[in-house]
Amino acid sequence: MTVLSDINMNNICRVIFLIVLTLSLLTLTIYNLITNEKFLESSLATCVSIGVVIYISYYLTQKQNDKRKQKEILLNLLESIQNFAMDKTSYAIDSEDAAKAIITRKRLVSNRINLLVNYSNKLNIKEESSFISQKFREYEDFLGEHFNDLDSLRKSEKELRRPLELIDIKLSEIMLKLFE
Repeated sequence: MTVLSDINMNNICRVIFLIVLTLSLLTLTIYNLITNEKFLESSLATCVSIGVVIYISYYLTQKQNDKRKQKEILLNLLESIQNFAMDKTSYAIDSEDAAKAIITRKRLVSNRINLLVNYSNKLNIKEESSFISQKFREYEDFLGEHFNDLDSLRKSEKELRRPLELIDIKLSEIMLKLFE
């Protein structure tokens, strides 16, 4: 819900800014028309160069905004995987209900990791995402082998925790790489 409210607040702020900017420019234009008789006299070259500068500035700004938004989405995805990896309930299984809950959460994280792998070429994180996928498969395989044996899962905290710790480290590396 907070992401949605952040988006709405950003849109509201953007609209308010554009309204204030438009009113300011309109006021400045009217003032100059009244006080300066030669205000509208300008060459075609001046008008074209101003138009080109405005277009290029807008294009570059939008391009940077798109990259920033893409990084924010990736960062949220990485944080959600990291939260699973560092959550004690992901590796410390003490009841049958906890084991069932992990299976559900594991599917969600698996889907997120697959999303990360699918976009890894575009985001230049192919090696890191392959490593994360491999370690998560190790985690899934171990859970799958011992799922019906609750006593074994209780005693296997270290075995379950190790691939998740490696995933956490690799996720941190990707996060740092994002802002190089």
